[in-house]
Amino acid sequence: MMNYFIESFIKKLSYDTFNNYLIKQNIILNDKTSLYFFDLLKNNYQDILKRPDYYLNIIKNNVDDNTYNNIYNLYLTYSKKLYH
Repeated sequence: MMNYFIESFIKKLSYDTFNNYLIKQNIILNDKTSLYFFDLLKNNYQDILKRPDYYLNIIKNNVDDNTYNNIYNLYLTYSKKLYH
């Protein structure tokens, strides 16, 4: 059931909403990187749910340490809700 909600949300997610959420979470990316991660999410969300470590590594290799830490902390917050 949770996957259904996630899929519905991702399908409706706009780039502007995605970008605004990042800004609210103090995750500042340039337009190219933000668009890259948005596309990655939109096209791979099912695999992201299955292999989060793989995608966290992709993120880590494309952003600075501070940004990665902010993203990783978000992951920890939501993974507790999703996987437990």
